[in-house]
Amino acid sequence: MMKKYLRVVWGVIAVTGITPSLAHAGTWNNVEITPRVSLIEVYDDNVTFAHVDPVHDSRSDLSLGLNLDREGKDYNFNIDGLVMRQMFMRNSSFDNTIENFKADYSLELSKYDQVTSSDTFFHGEDPASFADAFGRSGGRYSTYHNSYNLGYRHAMNETSFWDLRYINDLTDFSRAGMSDSVLNGFSGDVGYEFNSKVTMKMNYGYNLRKFYPGKSATENAVSTLWRYSFSKQLYLDAETGLDLIHAYDGKDFVKPMYRLGLVNDVNATTRTSLTMLDKRCTTIAYAQDLWDEWRVTADITKELTNTIRGVVSAFYGKGEYVAANTSSRFTGMDVGIVYELTRKAELNLHYSYIQDDASTPGMGYIKNAVSVGVNIKF
Repeated sequence: MMKKYLRVVWGVIAVTGITPSLAHAGTWNNVEITPRVSLIEVYDDNVTFAHVDPVHDSRSDLSLGLNLDREGKDYNFNIDGLVMRQMFMRNSSFDNTIENFKADYSLELSKYDQVTSSDTFFHGEDPASFADAFGRSGGRYSTYHNSYNLGYRHAMNETSFWDLRYINDLTDFSRAGMSDSVLNGFSGDVGYEFNSKVTMKMNYGYNLRKFYPGKSATENAVSTLWRYSFSKQLYLDAETGLDLIHAYDGKDFVKPMYRLGLVNDVNATTRTSLTMLDKRCTTIAYAQDLWDEWRVTADITKELTNTIRGVVSAFYGKGEYVAANTSSRFTGMDVGIVYELTRKAELNLHYSYIQDDASTPGMGYIKNAVSVGVNIKF
């Protein structure tokens, strides 16, 4: 029922957005409209995420996308949608359609107050990222995921502020034996800027995840984050805290959490994001169990020449399901080259590698994929 509702909502948004864009690519009613199309050829040596006897196949990914962007005096919004059809050469029963939509809106109520709203919807049979694949139950199955975030910020003066946030996260699986879940969360923090380089935030958050059918678990988390800004685009985050968790089996846990990350956001074509360490215990949509994990990640986009940029994404982590006492050591790597053919056309070449070493016999897998494709914006 949930996935039907989400498809209807995003379908209405897509139709109302795409219809005028077909005739008004560029600007329409002060909205920047950017349609796009892409064709990607992929070879995948483990389509089914299998531990033994993997199925290898080639496929064609044909996608249509649209971006709507408008910036007003005190507000801005952006809507981005993508529909992709995956067509397999040997195993047509795996043919499927991926849907990915995102809407962002921000409004300045006054000099001191701002409201933000964001909604993301994804439907597909492959994980959307390495983070989504981490802790995922093996096999090929469809996932519907929608995440909504609402935020409010009030600046008390030039150096201090407070934030309030609400999150609603829904996950629906097509695989038999996997329960759907809904997470509702509230959080708030108070921040203080000591100077142009040092900022401190103290945070409290509450999450409730409920499975249908199934049980529920709650999290109460407190943390302190320090940010040191070397420049406007380069900063270091260090966060420590505690998670107080009431698990699905009625047991209570107190778990430490900490994170260390570095971001260098130069521009759209040159960006580095490094998570040196991220450790936490939390609920997860894949199982009615606590997921105790640590991870190290890196995402790098680098402009090599005026027409070529390199893209690297790396992920390494270990997670454990607490009650089941099963674990997984996960490695992911994606390396790509993007070549600008024209101002609106790009050629992409990517190689992706995943290795999931699960402690449960028969559950891990290794996966290699190579892709080449063309993206065109209008």
